[in-house]
Amino acid sequence: LDLHTPPEIAAEVLIELMASLRAKLARLAEVAPDARSADRFTAARWAIRDMRTALDPHDRASVHSMRQRMLRYAEYIDAGVAPPIESAACSK
Repeated sequence: LDLHTPPEIAAEVLIELMASLRAKLARLAEVAPDARSADRFTAARWAIRDMRTALDPHDRASVHSMRQRMLRYAEYIDAGVAPPIESAACSK
């Protein structure tokens, strides 16, 4: 994606990324070593769902901000760590 990609197209890619991250979080919650860890993965999963509903696919700044946030989340998740939970409102 680049600066010339329409925000609606970038949002579709972002929505796929969010779905992938939610699936990874669900798997991590299933294999978590304890209930507290599982709860943190589950909470992050629901936070991403809430962020998805707050995303404005027609607003380039909103899409860019959410993309940056999801890329940070992906780093945590790929390392097997629950990302810090942010409210959906933080993306605006």
